[in-house]
Amino acid sequence: MMLPQWIIEKKRDGQALSEEEIRWFIE
Repeated sequence: MMLPQWIIEKKRDGQALSEEEIRWFIE
């Protein structure tokens, strides 16, 4: 599955995704 660039950047920075970001992504 391809992830949006901003998610990739956050993962690269070692930051956890917030519930709001996850909710936005899965909707």
